[in-house]
Amino acid sequence: MALLSNRTIRGPERPFSDQDVSRPVSPVYRATKPSIFPLGCALLCVLWLSSSVWAQSSAESMLKAAFLYNFAKFVEWPTDALPAESDPFMICVIGEPRMAEATNRFVKDKLIHDRIVRARTPDSMSDVQSCHLLFIDASAGPVAKKLKHSAMTLPILTVGESDRFLSQGGIINLFVEEGRMRFEISPQAAERVQLKISSKLLTLAKITDAP
Repeated sequence: MALLSNRTIRGPERPFSDQDVSRPVSPVYRATKPSIFPLGCALLCVLWLSSSVWAQSSAESMLKAAFLYNFAKFVEWPTDALPAESDPFMICVIGEPRMAEATNRFVKDKLIHDRIVRARTPDSMSDVQSCHLLFIDASAGPVAKKLKHSAMTLPILTVGESDRFLSQGGIINLFVEEGRMRFEISPQAAERVQLKISSKLLTLAKITDAP
């Protein structure tokens, strides 16, 4: 498993359409294979339908933002953990400023669970408590570790990009394998904070039984 960095990474060739319909296919197949069910196709397109190279940092940030957006669409939060319909669904990013900027650009005019989406960088524990998804990138420093551990006790979808992220209590971890961005999931960590991950998302992931 390789950590994410400014390496050659394959990204999406075309935007996802909710009207895409086709039969199931294993994510290890080549991109020329048919894509999967309508909702699963969202993440499949981000994962596998690509022949273009993403070498620049800004492009890689946009690719990660696409993953974060699609992860949230495949996860259910407890009713009392979601904001009022008039308030935004918050994606929080700790690490490189360009990642928060890229996420805001990607989610512009999009909805998650019928709510508008915003991205920002939390500065304190009180900021983290208002997050629904928290992404900690590889550049995050010591302060981020304290915020991360606090978030792991709340109904927040935690996403990282380090080999030890799941073993430390995270829910989803991004990694690069054979030039493609992939992800692994700890269902136990999700259950611990009352998040329900769709079986469609689990089908595309590497499942890890982290403690």
